[in-house]
Amino acid sequence: MRHLVHLLILVFLETAQTICPRGCNCTEGSRTDSVICDGVYLGDVSALLNPRIKVLSLRNCGITRLDPDVLQLYPDLEFLDVSNNSINDLDAELFQNQLSLRVLKLKKNQLTLIRNRAFFGLYNLQDLDLSDNRIEEIEPQAFHDLSNLVKLKLERNFLISLNPLLFESTRRLYKLLLSANQISKLNSKVFNSLPKLELLDLASNYISEIQRDAFQQCLSLKSLSLGSNFLSIIHEDLFSGLISLQRLNLSNNQVLIQFFYFGSIRKIPTLVEVDLSRNLLAAIGTSSFDRLPLLKRLILSHEPKLQKIELNAFSGLPKLQTLNLSSCNQLEEINENAFEYSDELRHLDLSNCSLRKLQQSLVQWTKLTTLNLSGNQFDCDCTLLSFLPRVVKRFNLEIVCRTPSRLENRKIADLGKFCTEWKSESKLTLMVAVFFGLTSVILAVIYLRRKHQKNLPKLPSCSRPYIVTPLSFDKNYEISKSNMSLLKRFDGMLPIPDAPEDEDEGDSYYSSLILPSDDSSMPGSNTVTPKKPTPPPETTIPERPLVYVPPSLVNQNFRVISKYPVPITEL
Repeated sequence: MRHLVHLLILVFLETAQTICPRGCNCTEGSRTDSVICDGVYLGDVSALLNPRIKVLSLRNCGITRLDPDVLQLYPDLEFLDVSNNSINDLDAELFQNQLSLRVLKLKKNQLTLIRNRAFFGLYNLQDLDLSDNRIEEIEPQAFHDLSNLVKLKLERNFLISLNPLLFESTRRLYKLLLSANQISKLNSKVFNSLPKLELLDLASNYISEIQRDAFQQCLSLKSLSLGSNFLSIIHEDLFSGLISLQRLNLSNNQVLIQFFYFGSIRKIPTLVEVDLSRNLLAAIGTSSFDRLPLLKRLILSHEPKLQKIELNAFSGLPKLQTLNLSSCNQLEEINENAFEYSDELRHLDLSNCSLRKLQQSLVQWTKLTTLNLSGNQFDCDCTLLSFLPRVVKRFNLEIVCRTPSRLENRKIADLGKFCTEWKSESKLTLMVAVFFGLTSVILAVIYLRRKHQKNLPKLPSCSRPYIVTPLSFDKNYEISKSNMSLLKRFDGMLPIPDAPEDEDEGDSYYSSLILPSDDSSMPGSNTVTPKKPTPPPETTIPERPLVYVPPSLVNQNFRVISKYPVPITEL
C-alpha cells in the first residue's frame, strides 16, 4: 500500500507543475536540472521539487532530518549538498534509491554515529564529505557499499580509533582525510585494503604509536601527513613500502634526534618534499638526507634545540630548490661544506636564528632568488664584510651588525668599504705606534746607561808618560817607578835612617825593588829593563821605617794599607 502511494505521488508530480520554494534558484529544461536553496530556511527537504532534478543544494537551510520517503522522490540525483545544517542521525538505507548519486556532502552537521548500511545503495558514490561533525564512532560496515568511493573526508571530528575493517570495501579510495580527530594509534591492517590511496592526511591527532607495517600496502601513496601528533619514535622500516611517496609531513611532533632515524627517510627515493619542522632535533648530521635525488623542498624550521649543521649534512640532494631553517633560535653554526650541490637552490631562509658567522659558500648560489637572513646576531668582521654587503644589496635585505660595538646596529649593506678604510687607518696607526715604541725604547736604554755610569766607583788614572806599548811594557818597572815618585814627594817628612856605608856589596841590605834615582836618567828607548841584583843575607836587612802621611795630604783616591813601606810586588 505504501509503495502504491509513492507511485501515485510520482505520477501526480509528473503531471502537475512543480513548485520552486521562495528564495531558491530552480533550473529546468536545461542539460542539468537543479535546485539551489542555500541560506533559505526550509526545515525539511521539500517533496514538491522537480522529480528529475540532478543537483540539489540545501546548505544552511535549518534541516534537522533527512526523510527517506522524500529522498526517494528524486532518484536521478547526482549531487546532494546538505552541509551546515542540524542533522544528527542517518537512518539505515536512507539513500537506497539514489543509485545515481556521485557527490554527497554532509559537512558541518551534528552527526555522532555512522551506522552500518547508512550508505546502502550508493554504489556510484565517488565523493563523501562528513567533515566538521561530532562523529565519535563509525561502525565497521558503514562504508561497505561504497565500492566506487574515491574521496572521503572525515577531518575535524572526534574519532578515537579506526576499525581494521572500516575501509575494506573502498578499494578505489585515493584521497582520505582524517586530520583533527583524536586518533591515538594506527593499526597495521587499517590501510591494507587501499592499494590506490594517493593522499592520506592524519595530521593534528593524538597519534603516539604507529605499527611498523601500517603503510606496507599503500603502494600508490604520494602524500602522507603525520604533522601535529605526539610521535617521538619513528621505526626505521615505517616508510619502506611507500615506493611512490613524494610528500612527507612529520612537523610539530616530539621527534628527538636520538630516536629519529634518517635512514627511514632515505628509503624513500621518490620524495620531493619533506617537512620536519617543529620537532626536537639537536643536529643535522653528515648525509642525513643522502640518496634522495628528487628532493626539492626541505623544511627544518622552528627547531628549538637545533644547534649545528655538520659537514655534508645536505649531500645527495642534487635537485634541492627550497631550504627553510628559519626560527631555529639556537642554531649558531652551519658548516661551510654542508652542501654537496648548490646549483639548483632558489629559496633559502635562515631568518631568526643565532648565526654569528656565515661562510661565503653558503650564499653564493647562482640561481638563488629568495634569501632571508633577518633576526641573526652577525659578528661583522672583515671576513664577513668581504662578501655579505654585496649579497644583502642583491636581495634588498635590511640586516644589521650586532658586534663589534663600533658597528652595532649599522646596516651591513653600507659597510662594503669599511674594512678597506679601516685597514688603511690601522696601518697608519700601527706605524705611529711602532715609531713611538722604538723611540721610547731608545730613550729608556740611554737613560739606563747613564744611570749605570753614575753608580760606577771612580778609579785612579795613570798619566800619559807611564802608558807604554804592550811590546815594551814591564809591570815591575812601572810600579817601582810610580812608588819612587811617591817616596820622593814625602822625602822631607820620612824619618828614614841612612843605611851604613859599606863598599862590600854583600853587607848591604836587600830590596827586591830597584828604584831609579832620577826620572831624567830613563833612556828614551821603550825597551829599558830594570836591573835585578843578587839578594843579601836576611840578617843585614834593617827594620822598615814608619811612614807618616799627614791628613791634609790624604786623597780619596788613596788609602793607607800599612804603616811601613811595602814593595807593591809583595802585597
